[in-house]
Amino acid sequence: MFATEFPAFGRFVAAWDSDELWIGPMIPQDETLGVLNEPPPNSTTWSVFSRDGLWLSDVVLPARFHLMDAGSDYVLGVMRDGDDVEFVAMYRLYRS
Repeated sequence: MFATEFPAFGRFVAAWDSDELWIGPMIPQDETLGVLNEPPPNSTTWSVFSRDGLWLSDVVLPARFHLMDAGSDYVLGVMRDGDDVEFVAMYRLYRS
């Protein structure tokens, strides 16, 4: 028997240079082991936590962006353009 609900979180990315943990939503197609799946079709909201477990912020990442790495001032991932061509994309983060 399978669960009737998905967990709230599905991806965890460690930002080593800033000692933060990025926690992303559960996206069922991401749960295939050993395969880089399609980027999510909609924007996703990631929660960022400090090394001490304190919530720092929520960051909304664009649609069709698959987060691969996060740092103190950037996010890096794989994206698809309008023609479905995959490319590496980096976005700068500005902290207040």
